Amino acid sequence: MTATPRRGRKPGYGRPADVAEPRHHQNPTSSRPGKASHRSGELVPAGGPRSCSAHFGKPLTEGRQLLTAARENRLWAAYEPAVRIGLRRGEVLGLRRSDVDLHEGVLTVRQALQRVGGELLIVAPKTQRPARRVALPAECVTALRAQQTADRKAAGANWKGTGQGLVFTTKNGTPIEPRNLNRSFEALCARAGVRKIRFHDLRHTCASLLHEQGADARMIMEVLGHSSIRVTMDIYTFVRLDSQRSAFDRVGDALRGDGCEPDDDDGAAGVPVTV
Repeated sequence: MTATPRRGRKPGYGRPADVAEPRHHQNPTSSRPGKASHRSGELVPAGGPRSCSAHFGKPLTEGRQLLTAARENRLWAAYEPAVRIGLRRGEVLGLRRSDVDLHEGVLTVRQALQRVGGELLIVAPKTQRPARRVALPAECVTALRAQQTADRKAAGANWKGTGQGLVFTTKNGTPIEPRNLNRSFEALCARAGVRKIRFHDLRHTCASLLHEQGADARMIMEVLGHSSIRVTMDIYTFVRLDSQRSAFDRVGDALRGDGCEPDDDDGAAGVPVTV
């Protein structure tokens, strides 16, 4: 999985996956369909703006279904922080045990694992900040505690390890190929009975769940690690619009009622009033 560094590669672009320290690199802008637009951040697909609920129409219900199904998956602990605190795919795969303080319940994002130019590299987080600290929900702590020992015990003498203490690895302890996590996630969506989405769309789900529970844009920005509040406001606006649509749907349901219930704004029930 780990390739030998090629000659002529630009210095500072990244480090092979068996080297612990990340280097900053600039992601190339992609024009392929379905990729995020660099200009508007990671929240607007290349085809133009669309509601985040196009990915998860009912974030709470489908998020619960997904995590329930994930409990039967050996990477259950990887999906927990992806849904609950919106970690990117590379941030999940690049997470080290030294980045997780289970006693204090804090996770620090310092690096990511990506395939760049045919090589599996440890790189700096997307926003190129030194690190971001996020409080770990209790469910994530429980899942990560189980993850720390299960794989090593199951592999036994076949355990290879990465030399850098990655939390999530293959069954033999080597770095996970990002595309393989995509395949695993697609199978998980099918098993959970939710619509097919990208792993990255779990960040949208996380933002929607935080918003529904009263989190403001600044908090969502800090949790997701957006480069600016403007990026967060893009998704925040979409979520608010979806909340409005849901409210209007409930109003529509009420207006389509059988008319037997009194209208509270017209005075006491059953008592004529003068207009």
